[in-house]
Amino acid sequence: MTLQDVSTFSILLFLFIFIYTLLGMEWFAYKVKYNPDGEVDMENGYYTDDNFNTFYQAFLIVFAVLTGDQWSDRYYRYFKNVNAVLSSIFFISVLVVGQYILLMLFIAILVENFDE
Repeated sequence: MTLQDVSTFSILLFLFIFIYTLLGMEWFAYKVKYNPDGEVDMENGYYTDDNFNTFYQAFLIVFAVLTGDQWSDRYYRYFKNVNAVLSSIFFISVLVVGQYILLMLFIAILVENFDE
């Protein structure tokens, strides 16, 4: 019974990550290039590995934000260089919905099934 509920939760979690990956690609893809000194240079710079340019890289960023792995560095990069409002909405909503609501839902599923 628990496995069935957790599999349903996993589908919900994947759907959440998928939607935020596409949203991040729409808002942040190909917006920031850096020169070797680490400064933004849109003409002669290069894209870092930590960007929303491809689905795979965007998926990894959203997953890393969900796990709390250096999310503030990623947030600050897009806050400073792309758009402060959009990046705040994006990263804070991923944190609130992903880490708190989905985590609490997962714990509730486990506690309910262990209780039965």
